[in-house]
Order: sequence, then C-alpha cells, then structure tokens
Amino acid sequence: SGIYLGGTGSANKLDDYETGTWTPTYSFDGGGTVTTTTNTGKYVKIGSLVQASFKMRSTGVSGVSGNLRINGLPFTISSEERSGGSPSFMRSWGADMPNFRLYPVQGTTYIVMYFNATSAGTAQVDTTEFSTGGDNNVLEAHVIYQV
Repeated sequence: SGIYLGGTGSANKLDDYETGTWTPTYSFDGGGTVTTTTNTGKYVKIGSLVQASFKMRSTGVSGVSGNLRINGLPFTISSEERSGGSPSFMRSWGADMPNFRLYPVQGTTYIVMYFNATSAGTAQVDTTEFSTGGDNNVLEAHVIYQV
C-alpha cells in the first residue's frame, strides 16, 4: 500500500510514513548517573528521513565524567548520511553556550552536542558545561537524520 504524490510512477510512491514517541535521556560517555524529568520526544519518519523533537531537564547528577550524550533516538542513524539539529530553547546550563549544535552519531541512537563560545572556542559539551543542581540543563530541540 501507499500513496502516489505528483504522479503514478514508482518514484512518486510514498509507502513508509510513521509517527511516534521516544524517551530521551542524558548520559556521559565516562559514566555516572543523570536523573531527568520531562523526558518527552516525538518523531515523524518519512521513508529514510527522521525528524525527532524532544524536551528534557535534569534533576540530579552523580559521578559523571566525559562527554554528554542524549540517548534513545527511535531509529539507528545511517552510517552514510550527514545530519544535525539545533535547540529551540535551553536554560540553566553550567556555562554560557552560544551557537549550540546537536549531532546524531552515525551507527548509533544518540546525539552529541558541541558549542562555540568566545572564551572557549568550539568544543564538545562535557561535565564542565553541565549544571549539577536540580531543575537544570533544560533542553528543547530537534534533529533530522537518515536511517
């Protein structure tokens, strides 16, 4: 089954459309625990293209080290395509992070984050930029990637 858009040829047939929810979580590649709340995500998949949006915030941090990840994307990211995303809202992080970017990591189901600040240059977000208090690291964002 499917629907034809703009003609009846096989190239015009849309036969893969899906919507759903997913649960994002924060973690660090060096270990530790991040407790979160408001973990909600939605996605739309059309063919091999996925648009995933989410919002979350941390309520506690224990023993974290390394670089930050956002886990739980609904589909594995293709190893052959470039992808990316950006925040629509963020509040209460441990450092000033203008020019904040999200990068889905190929062959995984997680996102890494980079920032570009005047005082620090471009770097991957790690424990230095992550606030350790409650009701912090609020992030609402979206990413687009290929599966």
